[in-house]
Amino acid sequence: MSGTRTLFCHVTTATRAFAIYYLVSILMVAVDLTVALIRGKEPFSVSTTQNMTRGQHIFDVSSSFLMLFLMSVSCGFVLFARHKGPSSVIPFVLLLFVDVCLTVLSLADGPWGLPGTPTYTDTLRLTNLARHNVPLENADLCRFTMVFGVLFVFYVLFKVYMFEVALRSYYAMKEEDESVNQGSGISVTVKLPSYDEALQEKPKDTPPEYTEP
Repeated sequence: MSGTRTLFCHVTTATRAFAIYYLVSILMVAVDLTVALIRGKEPFSVSTTQNMTRGQHIFDVSSSFLMLFLMSVSCGFVLFARHKGPSSVIPFVLLLFVDVCLTVLSLADGPWGLPGTPTYTDTLRLTNLARHNVPLENADLCRFTMVFGVLFVFYVLFKVYMFEVALRSYYAMKEEDESVNQGSGISVTVKLPSYDEALQEKPKDTPPEYTEP
């Protein structure tokens, strides 16, 4: 990976900013899940399968909270990567890779995406709620579908960009760490003579031979 800058900042700074963005998003999704669980309604930020039993619904909500916890841990590692080393960025890189893959799969089925991934069905439901449950007409529905498709493509490209920047940040931190270790480990080696060579060498500190005047 070449280059250590992206847009107007260093890749490590951008990666920390992306991690903070994910942490804020995770907090908002967790609040939405908690409020929906208390009120007994469907959450806005998480797609759920229809006609689930109570046990399936509890498992679905529990898995969403577990996934949010793991995502927050991986983001937290990035904030301490400067002190913990480049390996702390790896969980966040894996999170972004999985997020990109599941976001694309969510087009086929909404629950495939990670908590907080926007889906067509949920966005349409929010639009109908904003219109006081008045369904969209065919022309408006076509425009809504086109706008959602364009925004979803940009959303996926943005996640791919975050993955690429985080991966570059890992390699940049790894190269910096290796250069520091090499600089602190500089040593001088001296080749010592063998035993026979040492006996053949004439001592330099011996006094000159005495000669009678």
